[in-house]
Amino acid sequence: EEAPQAVKALRINIPEKKRSPRKNRKQKKMYSEEELAAMEKSVVLRGAFHPHAGQPFVPMTPLTVNLTAASVAPRLEPDDRKQMLYTIYACNPLSHSQYHRHVTLTNLMNVPLTFHVVCKRPFAVVGVEPSVPQLEGPYPKPMLTPHGFAKQIYTLPPREAVEVALDFVTPEQTQEADPDVAEDLVFKSNLVCIFRPSHPELEPSFTQLLPLHADYFFPTLQVAPTLDSTRSRVTGGNCVDFGPVHIQAARTLRVTLTNPSVAPAHWFLEGDAEAEGFVVETTKGHIEGHGLGFHQTEKVEVTFRPRAAKEFKRTLVFKTKKGRS
Repeated sequence: EEAPQAVKALRINIPEKKRSPRKNRKQKKMYSEEELAAMEKSVVLRGAFHPHAGQPFVPMTPLTVNLTAASVAPRLEPDDRKQMLYTIYACNPLSHSQYHRHVTLTNLMNVPLTFHVVCKRPFAVVGVEPSVPQLEGPYPKPMLTPHGFAKQIYTLPPREAVEVALDFVTPEQTQEADPDVAEDLVFKSNLVCIFRPSHPELEPSFTQLLPLHADYFFPTLQVAPTLDSTRSRVTGGNCVDFGPVHIQAARTLRVTLTNPSVAPAHWFLEGDAEAEGFVVETTKGHIEGHGLGFHQTEKVEVTFRPRAAKEFKRTLVFKTKKGRS
């Protein structure tokens, strides 16, 4: 039956197949082209798609996927950057806590990091303590450095940390400097984190620099007469005149020691406490550095006890340990 909406005519050629008798089934009969053409029958089908049938196949357009990526350099995050700032007083011994710091570095990335840490003088890495055990890896075993610290390769998983012990090594310019004229010093360097690839034969490709800063202060000691007594007379500079004093009496005046620096001053009297009729009651002491801009002071009493009727003179020298006096 011919449909009202004819779309396409389909022509199917069905060749007619003849069966040979059973006895001659094994024999193949050859037909000519005319005989084969006569056996063909033609069938023409006409019609349309069913109203509920699917639509014809339409080729899909190519699928496009946009890929983006951001390259991030490996890094370790310090927990407190103030631990990399040193304030050192020249008068303190090397065992003082000012010379030692502990910095905690954390791996905040989502992949393990392999690295080692170094720094230059006057700073030195004296120890590294990771938060996880270190398994034997492909890198060679570390060798001891002249400071006794093994420069080892560490592997830190994500969210793990390593504690680095840093020391400030007193540089030569501080040891050779004349404290009486030395100026305060500033030292700058970097804690260098060198990240290693997964294979030991590859060269390191990333380096992270963490700034190290040290302020090296020399204490300062100043001496001046104390003008709190009407009996004292300043004749010029730091010279104090006790005036006439009876040989069977004594007169006590005071001098003021001032520390205008931020470093504490460990002061002492050079020479004997009693000489030439003058007696210094206090021969050593400690004056803290200034805090909120106010200079710290200390008063020292000096007593004059003459043993004869003549003029007496003496020079008092006050000095501070490893500082300007």
